[in-house]
Parts: sequence; structure tokens; C-alpha cells
Amino acid sequence: MFDIGWSEILIIAAIAVIVIGPKDLPRTLRTIGQWVGKAKSMARDFQKSIDDVIRESELDEVKKQIDSAANLDFKEQIEKTIDPDEEIRKATDLQEELASWDEDMAKFDADEGDFAPPSGKAESTGGKGSDAKPNSAVNDQKAARSDDGASADVSERKPGA
Repeated sequence: MFDIGWSEILIIAAIAVIVIGPKDLPRTLRTIGQWVGKAKSMARDFQKSIDDVIRESELDEVKKQIDSAANLDFKEQIEKTIDPDEEIRKATDLQEELASWDEDMAKFDADEGDFAPPSGKAESTGGKGSDAKPNSAVNDQKAARSDDGASADVSERKPGA
């Protein structure tokens, strides 16, 4: 604190003995010690209050960081980190692809009505485990073969049979 050496302290002590006198010197030194103690106590309290203010300001900053972390959208941050240009999202985004397919199918159905899938329900023979197919032409061919009594397919028949 003060840059006082031993030689300066010796000079101050000699002057104090001469001015104050040897009888009152112990009481005077005790009073000076109390003042120094009070000054140190005040300096310590001041330093402690400064440290508290610093800690509170740091706590406020930490609290703000915690609040901002609580409001942080982790999914969005991860997506920005992994795919900053959104190329992966665009490549895997099927909604746009499905919408374009729906538009293409609507155009195809409007232009080529013959190739549109049948809108009617498949006719079944009625019972459980029925093997009826939605394609009625195949069912018609099977029915025609079973009516003729032929068990072989048309392509499997030999010309002389």
C-alpha cells in the first residue's frame, strides 16, 4: 500500500517518542491500530460489495444465457448446422414431389382418359377368401376356361390336340 521502509518507520517512531512521550505512546499506538483496523475493515467491505456487484452482473448474464438457451429451438439449430444451404431438406422433401406427381397425374387423366385406372370396385364372388382380382378381363378369361372344361391355358395347348 504505502512504500515505507524500515528506516522511515524508525524515524517516525523516534519522532513519536519525542513528541508524544513514552507514557502516552502505548495508548496512541493502540488508537492508531484501531483506526488502521477500521480502515482495513472499510476497504474489505468495499471490495466485498464490488465483488458482489460483479457476481450479480455475471449472474444476470448467466441467467440471460440460460433463458436464451431455454427459448432455443434445438431442432432448428441442428438443421442449420447440418444443412445450412437446405440442400438436404430440398432433396428429401417429398411434399413438393408428391404435389408435382398429383398435377402430372391430373394432366395425364385429363389427356389420356383411356389409361386411367378403373374407378369401380372389384367384383368378388362373395365368399371369404375369394381370389377375385380387380381386373375383370382376367376374371372373364378364367370363367371362360372353366366353362369349356379345359384345364390348360391357351398358350400351353398343342396344335393337334
